[in-house]
Amino acid sequence: MNKLFALAIVLVAAGLLTSVKAQAPYAASSQLPESAMQGLPQDLGKEQIETDELPKAVKQALKRESLKEWNVSEVYVVKATVQQADPKPVYEIYLTNAEQKKTVARFYKNGKTVSGKK
Repeated sequence: MNKLFALAIVLVAAGLLTSVKAQAPYAASSQLPESAMQGLPQDLGKEQIETDELPKAVKQALKRESLKEWNVSEVYVVKATVQQADPKPVYEIYLTNAEQKKTVARFYKNGKTVSGKK
């Protein structure tokens, strides 16, 4: 009986470790504040949308001084999954500047940047 219980604990622990490894963050280089660059899984619930489909608050956030020199190249909405600690949808905006440097900014529907702090 004890061996069966120990085996169950090992299997549960192994399952937890593999789920943590499966959530590797998206790496992006940026000159933006770290709070706007939180890593998110790049393929779970990710859907490309047009810039004009962004919520008004996100469009306003893109007009901030820190983003003035950046041009929007792609826009995605990342829908919440059960595994995410924060279940709100996130708008992921790929940006390019005049020097052809690229970065990604992430915002909630209300225009607030996605921060790495929980």
